[in-house]
Amino acid sequence: MYNLFRFNKNNMKKIKSIRCERGMFKVFTSPLSCDGIDPQTKAPVVFFKAGFFGPLTVYTDNTKSAAIITCKSKRGKFGYATWDVFDSEKGDKLLGTMSWAIIKTALAFGAEKWSVVKPDGSPFLTLETMNSSIAKRILDDMTNLYNPTHQYVVNNAAGKSVASIMAKRGFWGGAYSDFILEDGASEEETKMALALFAGLVLLYKK
Repeated sequence: MYNLFRFNKNNMKKIKSIRCERGMFKVFTSPLSCDGIDPQTKAPVVFFKAGFFGPLTVYTDNTKSAAIITCKSKRGKFGYATWDVFDSEKGDKLLGTMSWAIIKTALAFGAEKWSVVKPDGSPFLTLETMNSSIAKRILDDMTNLYNPTHQYVVNNAAGKSVASIMAKRGFWGGAYSDFILEDGASEEETKMALALFAGLVLLYKK
């Protein structure tokens, strides 16, 4: 099962969805790691790990030796947290750069504002908020209902949906995050969308 993310034509067809779910205890005891499981089989298929001052890495094995994506923090423009994303399976080839708009996210009461560009600076992916309701996000967080408080769609530069992300943050019950890949996403789009998901899960506790 650990090879589901070896990106060849056959295995890409197997990638449909990932769930990261953590109770409140694990959120506090293991804040910088999470196992992504297949929601249907419950088998682990991908592993996320971040360092306090090190990179954010996505692995395909629980020994965390087979990396497929590595994200490294860099200095970006004011008001943004920025990471370069590298394809670890292709000699750390630079896939692009993702940036998190800190102030815009705060003004949207927790709805993440991210952008992703290619190495040449041209648009790559965007993270768009779906069914946006500030009041609903606040109420669901406070009441800890088990329904997603944050819903996103990841679009490519042409406006086509690459993936969708649904997440729940609860004050007492922990959190879960779902990643659903759309049919037709390219290898690079898949890896970059997965890096974006990893950032949401580990860096900002979605």
